[in-house]
Amino acid sequence: MLCGGAVIALVGIGCATIAGLDEDFERAPVCNPVVPPAPPKVTNAGDDVEFVTAIRTIDLDEEDDTPRFGYDLDGKCTCTFDGPSCKRPAFVDVKKDTCDDTRGIDNGGGVALARINALAAGAISSIVINEGATQGLWTLLIRVSKYSGTANDDSVTVAVYETPGMTAPAWNGTDAWPVSNDSVGGSGSVDEPLVVDEAAYVRDGLLVARMPQLKMRFRAEAVDLVMSVINNTMTARIVEASGGKFRLTEGTMASKWTHSNMFKALNEFRYGPATSNKFCRDDIIYLQVKNMFCSATDILEAEGPNDGSEFCDAISLGLRFDTESAMLGPVSPPLAAPSDPCKQGFEPSSDSCGSPE
Repeated sequence: MLCGGAVIALVGIGCATIAGLDEDFERAPVCNPVVPPAPPKVTNAGDDVEFVTAIRTIDLDEEDDTPRFGYDLDGKCTCTFDGPSCKRPAFVDVKKDTCDDTRGIDNGGGVALARINALAAGAISSIVINEGATQGLWTLLIRVSKYSGTANDDSVTVAVYETPGMTAPAWNGTDAWPVSNDSVGGSGSVDEPLVVDEAAYVRDGLLVARMPQLKMRFRAEAVDLVMSVINNTMTARIVEASGGKFRLTEGTMASKWTHSNMFKALNEFRYGPATSNKFCRDDIIYLQVKNMFCSATDILEAEGPNDGSEFCDAISLGLRFDTESAMLGPVSPPLAAPSDPCKQGFEPSSDSCGSPE
């Protein structure tokens, strides 16, 4: 690199030491990505604390085109300091490129939802979904066990359960949410969760857990949306609640949404009065919605080189959540899958974004 006044003025960088000179110049900005903290150095902190929380509110980050929630999933600050970690597929609208924020946060799904809500008057909005949680129509139950109760713990267990719902919860720590039996193993016991991280940890009061797969079913009076995501990283701050209990706040979920799971979500999406309307490929706005989601493709589904050599084939997703103390209720049958499917040949599940080239 040549270091001269004209060059520095053009590229906005400088050289710290040249041929015995020790003048300091402004350095080039670099990506400083947001990622969860590493495990603490403490060991054998204890394991006698257990608590359960229920998600009360979420924020799908659908406010605008700027990601706010999530984490850097690919080691890049795309569109700010770095180029993309994967090649743009041909089906991505070049006018709707998905960018990270300056901290590298990946959330193409939030960007797509912002555009879809502008098209469909907030049909899939955090406000609507949170109303469903208030009515007891949905939540995710998070169980933390083998925890020391301290600010730093190198080994805790985190399990996540779905629920078929209940009557309107009190949100005071006494709600016993039923647990869907498809969230547990063959024994039918909550002690055999299917979604669990036995290597989670707590660093400076922040819980960090990772789950390969997770299903979230958001339900409200006029919305029923099932989102299955992979490569999930969940963090949340552990705070004391009333009655000597704990709850999780300032929670963040960062995930990847594969194309197959995205089209399955559209296939099972129901909306309108009593969630009686289905969303099929002959719907008047289906193509627009599909293109908005496909244009949010911004990341590799599998762990890859992240050097821009492979085509992007998944959608990053980030959300924020807060919880209240709760209890695990009886294991119960899960909610039935949405009925009245689209007619053959018009199911979103048989669709695709198209060829990447």
